[in-house]
Amino acid sequence: MLFQDKADLFPNCDFIVGYDTYRRVLHPKYYAPPGSSERSSAEEQAAWVLEALRRLQSRQIRFVAGAALLAVGFNALLRTGELLGLTHRHLVIHDRGHGMSVIFPGSKTSQGNPQVVLVQDRQLVSFARSIREPRRKDLLWPAGPRQFRVQFAKMLTKLGFAPDDYSPYSLRRGGATWFFQSSLSMDATVARGRWSCSKTATQYIDEGTSQLAQVFFTPLQRSRIRLWRLEGMRLRQEGEEEAGVPHIDPWEADRGRLIDALRLCGAAFIPIKKDVFGEGPHFPAWQDLWREALEDFKSFCKRSVVRKRQLRFSKGEDLLRTRVGESKAHTPDVRYNFGVGHDAASEGREGWRDLAWICDDFRRMLSILTNMVKEELSLAAADFKEPCGTLAAKVLSDCESWAGSRLRHSLYPPNGSCTEHTDYGVLTLQQSTGPGLEYFADNSWQTLEPPNGFAVIFAGDMLEVMTNGQVRALVHRVSPGDFRQSHIVFLQPDRDTIVQPLQSHLRKDGTDFPPVTYGEWHSKKTSLAFRKFLPAKGGQNSKIIWLSHGFVHGLL
Repeated sequence: MLFQDKADLFPNCDFIVGYDTYRRVLHPKYYAPPGSSERSSAEEQAAWVLEALRRLQSRQIRFVAGAALLAVGFNALLRTGELLGLTHRHLVIHDRGHGMSVIFPGSKTSQGNPQVVLVQDRQLVSFARSIREPRRKDLLWPAGPRQFRVQFAKMLTKLGFAPDDYSPYSLRRGGATWFFQSSLSMDATVARGRWSCSKTATQYIDEGTSQLAQVFFTPLQRSRIRLWRLEGMRLRQEGEEEAGVPHIDPWEADRGRLIDALRLCGAAFIPIKKDVFGEGPHFPAWQDLWREALEDFKSFCKRSVVRKRQLRFSKGEDLLRTRVGESKAHTPDVRYNFGVGHDAASEGREGWRDLAWICDDFRRMLSILTNMVKEELSLAAADFKEPCGTLAAKVLSDCESWAGSRLRHSLYPPNGSCTEHTDYGVLTLQQSTGPGLEYFADNSWQTLEPPNGFAVIFAGDMLEVMTNGQVRALVHRVSPGDFRQSHIVFLQPDRDTIVQPLQSHLRKDGTDFPPVTYGEWHSKKTSLAFRKFLPAKGGQNSKIIWLSHGFVHGLL
């Protein structure tokens, strides 16, 4: 994606780029119109560049060079001289895994011998892969120390920080504090920083930790950092094979970055860690229960959890109607669904008997989502007071019980399918036994198949409301194919919870999303999916008004 295209997505923003990218911004070959000749005159080429610069200027775009150096310097705890001495060949990306070795000829503590620092930050390695040219021997920053200090000061100014309070050496000091807090090992920190004496490293960490406790980001600084972080994730994706859907680790490297990741396309892949997910979905046991429901329905109905309607078995949704409206004839999707509500899981596992694993798994996955949302909101709403009774206020005060949440286990027979729709709640977490899940992006349907060892998490209608449209609810479907199972948890608020845009996301220009009471929202969408009709005022049938991207903006 060219910078003039990015400018349309992020107007009035600052782009931190590598020095080589900074120079290529003025290269004519990136702005040649379709069908133009390589022999175009210098005047024609200059006109292309001038037109591109005008477009960038009209969007109020500014560039700050040195992104790769800043990230490498901070992560590897490099001195300024070491940092400015790096060339393309000094970044050695490993063929397997996500590691990278940063090699530099020597430093004041190495007695002229080469030194190596291992970088394992997945985002940084992906970023370095996208900008590295291994055959080149020239410096990553060829403009010299003075220009580096100038650009460093510009970056601080754009972020809203005082340039006099920081120097390029702050990268090493801050990096040491970060690494020690991450590793909790002074020996590992001293080795990474290559100090000859641990006393110096201890001094850095003590000073850094005390200063960190006094740091307070203003709303403007948080906003700018958030925007730059999002653009960094876009650049990272350009360097990965599957550029459409980001891979994030919300428990470690990408903690607190889920909403930023979902801004890209509405979905993300997260690793299935056994200490977090436990044993995972019991797909063979679900299939056995399905056979019981089909072949011996009377025995299935004698189960106490079925009689109490704690475990439900259904087939009859037409989810496309939730997008098209009641004018569409009701045609059920071709799949079978087991469903468990929040109340059933919260009552305890005793009544579930031999099906207690269903209750245990629902609780575990629900805990994953609720903790994730609370952490995200604690960052997104840190500088603002959310109105009483709204979802954000209830989550942050531990008053939200998420009573609307559901576990669903879907089984698709051969050629089974599910029509396109968006999910009703905040987040959806899904694990499946095979391909078939697709999402709509860039005017086409695309495969949403996580790699082995990953689950998919995506945005629902309520997250779109909370972010004021910055995160779009994922339009998705399941296409016909082989027999398939999907294990899904929908994170949905209490019925009386009011969902509205976060205070930090309000535009206050008349285009903000209106508040929604979740119970009313859920009832109206399910009435369409299950062919129930809700009379509106005046005795007429309810109608739906859709925005172009598929979000239900108003139910009349």
